[in-house]
Amino acid sequence: MNERQRYNRRKKERGVALVMVLSALTVLAVMLTEFQQETSAELGSVMSERDAVQAEYAARSAIALSRLLLAAEPTVRKPLSFLLQNAQIPIWEHADLILGAFNNEKSVRDFGSLIGGNMERTKALGIPGASFDVTIVDEDSKINLNAAARGAGYKAQVSQQVLGLIGPPQYDRLFEGRDAEGNYNERPTVCSAIIDWTDTDTTNDSCLSTSQAQSTEGGAEDSFYQMLKRPYERKNAALDSLEELHRVRGVSDDFWATFVDPDPDDAKSRIVTVWGSDKLNVNTSNAVATLAAVCAAVPVGQTTPVCSDMVTRSKAISLMEMFRQLSAGIPVFHSVSQFTAMLKPSASASAAGSAAAPAASAPGLGGMASLMSGPPSLEMMGIPPIVGLVDALLQKTLGVQSQVFSIYATGIVKNGRRETRSRIHTVVDLRGAPPPGTNAITMAMAAGFGSASSGATPPPAPTGSGSGSPLPTSLPTGPQSDGNVIYYRFN
Repeated sequence: MNERQRYNRRKKERGVALVMVLSALTVLAVMLTEFQQETSAELGSVMSERDAVQAEYAARSAIALSRLLLAAEPTVRKPLSFLLQNAQIPIWEHADLILGAFNNEKSVRDFGSLIGGNMERTKALGIPGASFDVTIVDEDSKINLNAAARGAGYKAQVSQQVLGLIGPPQYDRLFEGRDAEGNYNERPTVCSAIIDWTDTDTTNDSCLSTSQAQSTEGGAEDSFYQMLKRPYERKNAALDSLEELHRVRGVSDDFWATFVDPDPDDAKSRIVTVWGSDKLNVNTSNAVATLAAVCAAVPVGQTTPVCSDMVTRSKAISLMEMFRQLSAGIPVFHSVSQFTAMLKPSASASAAGSAAAPAASAPGLGGMASLMSGPPSLEMMGIPPIVGLVDALLQKTLGVQSQVFSIYATGIVKNGRRETRSRIHTVVDLRGAPPPGTNAITMAMAAGFGSASSGATPPPAPTGSGSGSPLPTSLPTGPQSDGNVIYYRFN
């Protein structure tokens, strides 16, 4: 092969190395891109998991702090017990502000402004890199549907409250048409369905418009649920959650949006509950729920404009809500009798006003004392009073304290443009809770001393060389100082 041939051959092979290099770079670029995507995805997943854990524990911190705040309420109001009597200070309404010292930096500064202090030198306050939103809802300000599971007397109570809630004529449209299955669901039918779902028997309970303490029982409960396209059985037990109401006959989406949860973004707007105690707190309850309980105590056959006339009812609700806003969180009623006197003719209202006079005349209380003497009666505001209220039923269904609370806590972690949220809903029952700081040992010692003072045989002394008072052989398992959790849901 001569020189010219070799030259032509080399000329044809020019650029091969460049093509090979470019091909290799292309393959490497694809591999690196894929590796980067996988690494970024894994890093994002890990960071998301990290943020989720931080958000969850921020929400848990909010729950724990809220339980402590609720448990401390009796201690907070103790100096004002001479004025408040049996009423409570609704400190839970300001939980987000009070607990701000333990939240993020902005909330800590806001808390400092509230107390007029400098929070810059504080340490170990707040949650670095996270924050929380917390809302505490007073469940005793709602109509408790689960009370029907406690017996005949409570069934009558719930049935009358439900009828008082859904009875006004402006809600007629909700009970006139057919449901998705082609059935009519009138007011007594829906009320009976709620009672029959929660009670423990298998007999039909008819909801009647009566304030008497009995609920008429009929034959066996109907087979409505067995006739559905996807049949299921009636529970015959207490509701576990509000969402379970969707399974009850007649509880449509419109019914839910009107009577159960009018504003999904505001848990305080709820009118009914499944976690409350036996009594509705008239100091904190929704005006609609309060009026429903009052109308349940009106004797059968008696015409009451506040309960039957839409215009009068709306006027009474507006009056209650207006006075609640003017009270600025101050508990208005010291007793149920003072509340019911506001509804009755002027003679009864005057008697209640004189009963509240000692608290109102306390020296140095000024306008607060006059506010605490109670709102004007319905009659004074141009609304017809309610005659013949069954006081015994009102004393049974109404109260001036709350013991069961829902805590909605949301933990928030922000990382660049990504925001991670974890939400926890906890219901705490504070009935019978000992004062904060009372531990199991103290309760056990108190139980032991109580047994000894009552003449019972004291428990055996513990073995060992230590001296001191004998302890009971077992520790009590009753209510905790920060309440017992009766419902917990993590989202």
